[in-house]
Amino acid sequence: MVKQYELMMLISGGSTPEQVKTAVAAVEKLAKAKDGKVDSHESLGKKPMAYMIKKQTDAIYLLFTVSLDTLTAQSFERDIRLMDNVLRSLFLIKDIKKVAPKSGTIAEVSTDAKAMVDKKE
Repeated sequence: MVKQYELMMLISGGSTPEQVKTAVAAVEKLAKAKDGKVDSHESLGKKPMAYMIKKQTDAIYLLFTVSLDTLTAQSFERDIRLMDNVLRSLFLIKDIKKVAPKSGTIAEVSTDAKAMVDKKE
């Protein structure tokens, strides 16, 4: 079964635009190798991180929407984490769930990674 996933990747803040393009191409190539596809990708720009990772204080945030089979998603996530230029990654199922808060009304909760990053600013 094919599902949509969101991938948030942090690469070194000192990366050149060419290195960013190479990272995007590597994710697209990996998704294609896993019989999936990258539906969209977006660079959210260079932002400071809360703490140092591999002696880096800022990172370039890349957001991808990827369609993958559920059987290959785990190996895709592992391969992303093993990429050389990736400081951190977050891989989530893109899903909108309905939850019932205490008030009794139904609200929609999105696992949209971009909204989470924008909210922190």
